[in-house]
Parts: sequence; C-alpha cells; structure tokens
Amino acid sequence: MKLRQEYTKLFLRFFPLSWLLGLIIPFIYSLLIFNLGHLQKLLTKKKDSIIAILVVLLLFQILSVTPSFFYKFFSFERLIAVIHNISAFSFIILGYAIMYDSTIKTYLSKIIYKLFFITCLWIFIGSMYSLITLESLEIVTIPKLIGIDSIFVRAKFNSMAWHFTNNFPRSRVLATYPNGTGLILMLFYFLFSYYNFSKSTKFKLLSHMIFILCVFATGSRLYLVFSFCIAILSFIDNKKKLFYSLIFALPFFFIFAVPLIEDLFFKTRFQSNQQRLEIYFDSINLMLKTNPFTGLGIKPRIPEIVEQHPIGSHSTLLGYYVKCGVFYGTFVLIIYIKLFYEYLKKMFNYCFGLSLFNSKNFFFSNFFILIIIASLFEDFDAYELVPFLFGVVLWIYYREILKKSKT
Repeated sequence: MKLRQEYTKLFLRFFPLSWLLGLIIPFIYSLLIFNLGHLQKLLTKKKDSIIAILVVLLLFQILSVTPSFFYKFFSFERLIAVIHNISAFSFIILGYAIMYDSTIKTYLSKIIYKLFFITCLWIFIGSMYSLITLESLEIVTIPKLIGIDSIFVRAKFNSMAWHFTNNFPRSRVLATYPNGTGLILMLFYFLFSYYNFSKSTKFKLLSHMIFILCVFATGSRLYLVFSFCIAILSFIDNKKKLFYSLIFALPFFFIFAVPLIEDLFFKTRFQSNQQRLEIYFDSINLMLKTNPFTGLGIKPRIPEIVEQHPIGSHSTLLGYYVKCGVFYGTFVLIIYIKLFYEYLKKMFNYCFGLSLFNSKNFFFSNFFILIIIASLFEDFDAYELVPFLFGVVLWIYYREILKKSKT
C-alpha cells in the first residue's frame, strides 16, 4: 500500500513535468497499473453505486466494439483510437477511486495550488513567446529525440491562427488541443477553489482573474463564458445575495456580456460552429442507418465531414450514442437528466428557503453542472488526463458536497 501511495503522490506532483518531457502517457498508465490492487479492493469492499455504474459503462463500451470489425468504414487506425478512448474512460474510475485514500486526498489538497499556477504560468510563457516571435512554442521531447513523433508525445504550448489575425496563439498546455487545455483548467480550478474556498476575497478574486485570462488564452468560447458565470457565482454567499444575483446579475450578464463574447468568438469562428452541427447530424444518421442497437463501436472518419473529424466527436453524450447505440446512449442520457434534476431541485430548495443555504455547496454544485454541460460539447475521453481529473472532481462532488448538503 505504501508503494502505491508514494507512486500516486509522485504522479500528482510531477505529471506536468512528464508532459514537458513527452512522457505523460506511460507515466499515467503506470499510475493505473500501480492502483489496480486498490481498485480491486474498492470494488469488492465498498458498495459504491457510482463505481458500479462506471464499470458497467466501461464493459458495455468494450462489447460494442466487436460489431465494428464488419463495417466498411472500419480501419486499424480507428481501432487504435477507440481502444484509447475506452482505456481513457477507465481513468474516471481511477480518479474517483484514489480519493477514497485519505492520504492521497490530503496530499492533493496541499499541492493543487501548485498544479493550477504552474499550468497558468506555462500558458502565459507560451502565449507571450508566440505574441513576440509569431511562432508556436514547442519543446523537443524525449520521444521526439529518439524519432517518435505523435501528438501524444509533443509538448506544444500553443498553436497559431485564431480570430483578428492569423498569428494569435491558442494555448494547448497539458493537452493535445486548446479546448482540452480549457477543460483541464476548469477541472484544476474546481479542485483549487474547493481546497481554498475559505481564503480571503482578494486571494479568490486574484486567482479567478488569472483563471479567466488563461481560459481566454486557450481560445475556448465555451469555457470563457463559463469562467464569467463562475465569477458571478463566487460572490453569492447568502440567500439574500442569491435572490439579488438571480434577479439582476445573471440577466445582465446574458444580455450584455454574452453577445460581446459571441461577437468576439462565434461570428469569427462560424465555420467551426457549422462544422460541429454537421458532425452531430451526420453522426446520428450514420448510427441509425448502420446499427442503432449497439452503435458503430468506433468513431469513423467519413469524407463528408470537413477536415476529416471523426463521426461522433465534439460531444461526450453524442459520442456514446454513436459508439454504443441507442440503449447505451439513452442510459447515459438518463444519468444526465438525473444530474440536472437533482441540481434544479437543490436550487429550488435554496431559492424558496426549503433547505439551509450553504454558499460552498451552492458554488460547487453550480460549478459541477457547468462541467457536465461542457461534456455535451467536448470529448471527455479524448485524453487520459481529462477523465482522471474528472473522476477526482466526481468523488468530491458526490462524497463531500452532496453528503454535506444532505446533512
């Protein structure tokens, strides 16, 4: 047990450095291997419905791959991709499970501020480098030195080409794509805020400003809107302010701020929005025509999609429908509906005084729902680090926030 704990703490402390070296993939999979015994004990001894659901979802994904061998769009490249997606899903279970270890949980609470600020610092350095040199900043990693070149072993701080000019950087620290960096920032900031919620207002305000600036540097439209929503929610600390914010602040935000953000991002990236809609409609149509029961098993590439994005991408929920079919996708949809129902019930009870208002639980319940909404428009299984961090966030939400809400 001690070896497992020490290795897990080693990973939590040094995985940003492993990304810089291009070694994060073997590092994170070795973490899974070291924790297999812990997962096995947890599955047999703990009666946890969340883990049970996650395991069922994982097994069904594995089974759904089998029919894909017989489809004309099957390819070895896509099989590798789907195996990667399935294995990435297992990291949700890993992230959730390691939080049962109080030693690991305490250690994470002590170093999360370092992880958050180191990531923000790297985003700042990469962005400034590109603004000055008009070039992308990429570190020569160890795999690249020995001739291995893949998006999963690159330490690329940003990519060029964005709105206003063709030489504006979009940060991609710790992820293979900029939106992945935005999502990692969201998850980091959730954990950072949770363990620093009692800090002074000035400290929280400063950290949130840094968070907004770094999200802006990723060029992610969705997470920029979310970061402003989180800013509003962070100032609600009693029932009176809750009513005030719901009546005045949020309408003000959506009437004035969102159109400005929309004008800044959406109109200049209309092609990206249009492309996503094409992917959504083509994905559902192909799945229903081919195999609505167990899905396509994989996310195939078809020539009709611009830039050859795979079918079923840009949405975790849609991806499950495409890969695993109507029954599995509907089961995942029911989970989404239950999450939103419980959230709306809690907000209703707060608003009408049916539950004792708790500013911390209120803030992180809303924060968690924003992460869930993000999954409707992003692929949470595209990179192992994202589901791992989501699993940690999921444990905190269900085992600490909801538990305190019920008591």
